[in-house]
Amino acid sequence: MNSVPGRAFQFKILAEYLQDGLMTTPFSPEVTGRTAAPQPTGFNLFRTGAPLASLGPSARAFADRSVPRVVSPPRITSLTYERPEGVLLTWSVPDPSSNPGAYRVEMPMDDGSVAYSQEAIGARAPLVLEGYRVIRDGIAIETVSSSTQVFDDTSATFGPGYVYSVSATEGTRTDGVELSWSSFEPRGTYHEYAIESVYASGDSARSASGTGARGLATVIDFEIERDGAGWESVGTELSHVDAGAPGGTVTVDSTVEVDPILSFVQLGFSATSSAPPSATYRVRALYDYAQPTVSDPVTGRRGGAGVAAFQWQRSVADADGGYVDIPGATGSYFQVLDAPVDQGRYYRLLTTVDSRAYGSTSPRRVVVPGFKDVVAGAGYSCGVQTGGALVCFGSDLSGLLQPPAGSYKEVGLSYANGCGVKSDGSIICWGDNQIGLAPTAPFPGPFASVSMGTNVSCGIDANDGGLLCWGEAGLTSAPAGAFTQVSSRGPNVCALDSTGAATCWGSSPWQMTGLYQQIALGLDFACGLDLAGEIECEGALTTTDVPAGSYVFIDAGDRHACGVRLDGTAACWGDSRGGTPPPNSTFARVSAGVLHSCGVRTDGKLDCWGLDFYGEAPHQPAP
Repeated sequence: MNSVPGRAFQFKILAEYLQDGLMTTPFSPEVTGRTAAPQPTGFNLFRTGAPLASLGPSARAFADRSVPRVVSPPRITSLTYERPEGVLLTWSVPDPSSNPGAYRVEMPMDDGSVAYSQEAIGARAPLVLEGYRVIRDGIAIETVSSSTQVFDDTSATFGPGYVYSVSATEGTRTDGVELSWSSFEPRGTYHEYAIESVYASGDSARSASGTGARGLATVIDFEIERDGAGWESVGTELSHVDAGAPGGTVTVDSTVEVDPILSFVQLGFSATSSAPPSATYRVRALYDYAQPTVSDPVTGRRGGAGVAAFQWQRSVADADGGYVDIPGATGSYFQVLDAPVDQGRYYRLLTTVDSRAYGSTSPRRVVVPGFKDVVAGAGYSCGVQTGGALVCFGSDLSGLLQPPAGSYKEVGLSYANGCGVKSDGSIICWGDNQIGLAPTAPFPGPFASVSMGTNVSCGIDANDGGLLCWGEAGLTSAPAGAFTQVSSRGPNVCALDSTGAATCWGSSPWQMTGLYQQIALGLDFACGLDLAGEIECEGALTTTDVPAGSYVFIDAGDRHACGVRLDGTAACWGDSRGGTPPPNSTFARVSAGVLHSCGVRTDGKLDCWGLDFYGEAPHQPAP
C-alpha cells in the first residue's frame, strides 16, 4: 500500500492599492504548497466478488482459511473375477489440483475516497496424499502406500465347496473297500470394493464402488479318513479302493519245535478267523486356495470272511530281526531242514487276512543241536551232540534210551548195553549187566575212547594208551602196550598201536597184518583202513566187497560195514539189510549196527538208513 500527497502548487499574494488614483498591484514572494496524503481507514477483502473480510488500517496480510479443500477420490480402473489367487484391484491416482479464487482489496480513505487493488488469482496448496484404503463390503481391509495403485485381495472369500454322494462298498470286494464320490469346487463370493484416498490432513475421498470375485478353486487332492485314524492322500480321482480296510480277525496258535535227533525245526499252527468289521469313512477335498471341505460319514466293509494266508519267517542271524521268508513254509505243518546246527535262530509266523498284512506271532528262538558222534546198535542208536548231551532213540529194552545224565565225548553200544566216555574222561555204562558189560560203578579213567562188543568192551587210557577191558571172563585180559584205537565185536577184540599195527585176541583172532589208521570188527569179519586210504577186509567180507574209493573212516556192524570216502560220500557193503547211504549227503563219520546204520553228516546232522523197526534208523526228510 502507498499513500500519495496532493499535487504541489506555487502560491503568491497580489495586493491591490489605489494610491493617488492609481492602481498598484505588488505581488508577494511565491511559495509552494500541497494537500496531505489521504490515509486508509481500513481494508475490505473480496474473493471472487464476494466479501471475504474487513480489516483494520494496520493490516497488511490475511490468511484465507475458508478456501474449500479439494479432496479428490481415486477411480477404480479394473477388478478381476477369474483369478482363484485373489481379487486384483487397480485404480488411478486422484487429481491433486484445488479450486482457484480471484481476490481484490478495497481500501476506504479518510478523505472519503476509495482505492481498489487489482484482482489476483490464488489457490490453496494440494493435500498431501499418504496412501489408499481398500474397502470391501463397506469395511476397510487394508491400507497401502501412495506409490501403489494395485492390490491383490487374497482374503476374498469363496463360496462353499462340496464333497457329496459318497458311497462305500459293503462286502463286495475282498481286496478292500471301494469308495466313490462327487465334488463341487468353490467359486469366489461377490464383493463390493471401493478405494479411499487418505491425506495427511486426515481427509479422505472414496471412489465409486465396483464388484469383484475370486475364480474357481481347483482340487489338488482328496483325502480319506477311516475310523477317525487320520487322513490319507488318495489323489484327485473320484474313487479309491482302501486296501488297508480292516479284514477279518484271525486267532493263531503256533508251535516251533526242534527234532532232537534229526535236527530240523518243525513248524505248525492252527487258526480260526471271523468276518471283517465295518469301517466309517469321510472324504476331504483339498483346494489350491479355498479351505478344505469334508463329506458326511459313510460306512463300508471289506468282503470275505477273514480268508487268511500264512508265511513262516526265520532270522538270518541269532537276533530278533532281519527276517526272511522260509520258502514253502505256508501250510499248517512244515519241517525246516536247512536250519544251521548249534546256532540260535528266531522264527515267527506272518498272517495276512484278505490279502492284507495282519500281524505276526511272537518270535521264538530255538537252537538246532549238531552231533559229533553217533553209534548204531541193535534196535537202538545213540548220538553225542556237540554240546555233550547224549541222545538215544529206538527200542528201550533194558532202559537203553535213558543213559546217565552228563556231558559226553564218545559213546559205544552193544545189544543190550552201552557205555560212554564223559567229558571228564570217565566211562559210565548202562543197560543189561549179566556178563559185566554194564557195571554200575564208573571207570574213573581218564579214557580217550571206548568200544562195545557183545562179549567184551574196552577203553583206551588217555594218559598211557593202555587198554582196560570188561565183560566175559577170559576176554578181559588185554595185551600190554600203548594203543590208539580199539574195536570189539562178538568174542573178538583188535587194537592198533601208534605205528598202525594191529593186535587181535579172542576166540578166533583175526590176522590183520598190515598197517592201519583204523580197524573195525564184525561178527564174522574184520576190516582195516590202511595208511593209503584203502580198506582191507578178511573173513565173511573180503577186500573185493569194498566199493571203490579212497576212504577216511570205517566202521563195522554185525554183518555189514560202512565207510566214508575222501569226498564225504558214504558206502556200505555186506548184509543188505543194513541199508544204503543216501547218495546226495556227505558225512564226517558213520556207524554200522546190527540191521541199520547211522552217520554224522558234514553239516552236523544225523541221518540213518536200513531197517527201522523201533525208530532206531530215522531218516532225514526229503527236501
